[in-house]
Amino acid sequence: MKDRWQVYNIEESCDILDNMRIPLNGEQRSAIPGGIPYYGANGVQGYISKYLFDEDLILMAEDGGNFEEYSKRPIAYKISGKSWVNNHAHILRAKKEFSQDFIFYSVVHKNIIPFIKGGTRSKLNLSDLKCVEIEYPPLPQQQKIAKILSTVDNVIEKTESAIAKYQAIKQGLMHDLFTRGIDVNTGRLRPTPQEAFELYKESVLGLIPKDWEVNTVDEVAFLRHGYQFRDYDFTDEGIDVVKIGQVGRDGNIDLKRASKIAFSRLEEFKSIQLFKGDVLMALTGATLGKTAIIRNVDKPMVQNYRVGYFEPKNIDVLNKLFLYYLLIGESVQNEILGFVNAGAQGNIGKADFEKISIVVPNAVDEQKLISNKLSILDSKIQTEQQALAKYQQLKAGLLQDLLTGKVAVGVE
Repeated sequence: MKDRWQVYNIEESCDILDNMRIPLNGEQRSAIPGGIPYYGANGVQGYISKYLFDEDLILMAEDGGNFEEYSKRPIAYKISGKSWVNNHAHILRAKKEFSQDFIFYSVVHKNIIPFIKGGTRSKLNLSDLKCVEIEYPPLPQQQKIAKILSTVDNVIEKTESAIAKYQAIKQGLMHDLFTRGIDVNTGRLRPTPQEAFELYKESVLGLIPKDWEVNTVDEVAFLRHGYQFRDYDFTDEGIDVVKIGQVGRDGNIDLKRASKIAFSRLEEFKSIQLFKGDVLMALTGATLGKTAIIRNVDKPMVQNYRVGYFEPKNIDVLNKLFLYYLLIGESVQNEILGFVNAGAQGNIGKADFEKISIVVPNAVDEQKLISNKLSILDSKIQTEQQALAKYQQLKAGLLQDLLTGKVAVGVE
């Protein structure tokens, strides 16, 4: 029952081990290389060969933490085993009457802004940390709540691992596919140059299959800019405007926070209307080169100015999905980065794509085979990402319900 919950502050419920912290500078750490994590305010800062602790602990940021974004980003994290902790993280260990995991889940997204000191770098002083309060049910309920949340965390961790695994597989496969291609007769990767050198030829991009050509992006693809919408164009409801913020890092379009224009203006902007399968790239800003393909969106959209729309000039020469994978490939992305580094540009355009070289298989059937293999992996990644979002939403709800006593937890 909620009436059995009691409030204790951090000092009453935790041993605070801050006096055992020892900061090490970069030179000191490099003198003792090893595999033991060296922790700071928000995670691992490096690895060394010595340790201060060998137990389960909670580290809570002292300064440099995500205090203002506490609801979205953690201000604390759990560590286990041998570790070294610097002076930017408070060290907590639950007293025997309390569940350490329950304390962790109670503080990981806690609003401690009323306790932190201002300035250019917000800081949670030790004296203020001691006063931070947590509401506790009896210990058996603490343990049950912590077990439920830990179970969800384990599922989230496994899902994140699956995403990382598929992304690593995709990265390796893209390298093989864009250097060796696929034999359309067998449906398999060509032998490597070491195994069958006669199947390859020299090019400005290195060895490529003999029936591939090197082109610039501009030679085989058309780049269209969108319209420079102004604040006065936007409405509360209407047609989504795809800006660079909507071009997701995962290769998808995210319309959750998209600006909108009135439905009545669709005909006016028909020339820049976007459809499923369209390939888009951020042409300016910090995410320059970020590329996505529109999937699973069936409502009207229009293109903002600094978003580039790419389309094959001839579909008998270049497959549209293959073009997408070329644009997200290491070769093109490195060239885009090279332009930025060389000229300190904040944007790229048609003149730049006249200089960026790509390899194009002569057979569109081979392009399709390559694209299909990568698309299958993308589908798996997307499925796992959707599951991850669902589990994260579930956890957020459980944190709210279980840690406030809104939902009672029975103990067997």
